[in-house]
Amino acid sequence: MTQNAVTPDATDVASAHASANVSTPNARPQPFDGPAAAALVSAITPPFGPFDVQSLTGDASMRRYFRLRSQAEPSRTLILMVMDPRAPLASEEFGWDGVVPDELLFVNVQRFLHPLGVAVPAIYGYDAVHGLMLLEDLGDLTLEAWMEGKDWDTIEAMYRDALDVLITLQLKAN
Repeated sequence: MTQNAVTPDATDVASAHASANVSTPNARPQPFDGPAAAALVSAITPPFGPFDVQSLTGDASMRRYFRLRSQAEPSRTLILMVMDPRAPLASEEFGWDGVVPDELLFVNVQRFLHPLGVAVPAIYGYDAVHGLMLLEDLGDLTLEAWMEGKDWDTIEAMYRDALDVLITLQLKAN
């Protein structure tokens, strides 16, 4: 799937956060705004069209994830990340110390890893007001499930690839 990736504007994120109530960092996000999500999806190219929504389990911290499946092309999917719009920059993974970062930590890590050649999801759109981010869908096949029924040589090759990524991170990140 080819989409035009975008990088959320740090000033938009910071200004949306400046007016947010950040006193409740552990608050769970409310159900997402359907029209805002549809507007975000309609802005990507090529057009995605009407979509079905599937809630994904295993949400991460204050975020929830949904798979959006194109009704016209069911094999075409996107991921909608829903954050608490009152505190989109809060992240309990790093502890809550009252310091507000300049951008979403997810975006910062993505921006760092992508140029190193590490496979990370592309960001197709961001709506700071509604706490929505549209991401590339990398699928939900785990390494453990992928290994089922595979011979040892195939599994060993996959682990070698994973080690190569770690080596790349170590060498290029310094």
